[in-house]
Amino acid sequence: MQSASPLTKVHSIFADDLNAYMKSHREQDYLLIDVREPIEYELGHIPGAKPIPLGRFEARISELDSDREVLLYCAGGARSRVATAMLAASGLTPRAIFNVEGGFSAWDGKPLQDLPRVKAFDGLTGLPQILTAAMNLEKGAWRFYAALLDRHPSSPFAQTAATLVKLEREHARVVHRLLSRYSGGGALTDFDQMFAELSGDILESGEALEPALARAESLALQPCVAFAELALDIEYHAYELYRALSEQNRDPEEKGAFLTLAEQEKGHIRLIAGRLEDCFEQ
Repeated sequence: MQSASPLTKVHSIFADDLNAYMKSHREQDYLLIDVREPIEYELGHIPGAKPIPLGRFEARISELDSDREVLLYCAGGARSRVATAMLAASGLTPRAIFNVEGGFSAWDGKPLQDLPRVKAFDGLTGLPQILTAAMNLEKGAWRFYAALLDRHPSSPFAQTAATLVKLEREHARVVHRLLSRYSGGGALTDFDQMFAELSGDILESGEALEPALARAESLALQPCVAFAELALDIEYHAYELYRALSEQNRDPEEKGAFLTLAEQEKGHIRLIAGRLEDCFEQ
């Protein structure tokens, strides 16, 4: 491999610092890549990571966006170091290249246990159809939080639950505005009517509403903690879902729309994580 130019110098970032990095950078500013094998990725990965196995990485370097910082990780750091060297020698000049030292094994976050659940979008063509499906997922999350709030109104997490109910409706409104923008000028039902007509029978995590509610009640945790952990699970999947859709889309405007939604889901995650301590307050 040829030596890297100053623009392609490889930096190190420790897994323990990755959370802070992701919180301080906008979604469109970086790309996180998992270079492990598909089965490893399926068993657990860092939220938002795009899977490109090391054996296919060099052939797929051209897919990467040179205007973003690129962070690569594997199980422990060895394979990602090889990948960073390939990227540095490729001629592509991303804003920065980082190797995540310690890899997934040292990750201090909440790993997801499967691939991004984008099956709700299977068979859909065009951004208007996809955004309509996304709005229905937001309705599902709204119904989920409202139902749990109704069942546990005295939980220490109740105030946060009420906030999430409002946020999910407002996020659905954001999706509706995007839908209006990309509907090609056709007539669109106003937000309140459309939101009321949506079934909301599936969550952003891909799980059907009723089984998710049953699972919430069956968890061997105090209701407040169970609610918070399920809320984090839903929002992490929503975040990764929109990130995955943005990476699968080559149209700049459509990619930007999904990155905007992912950024807002990250805000929901921060809210929940910041209020989890309420569950332990007397």
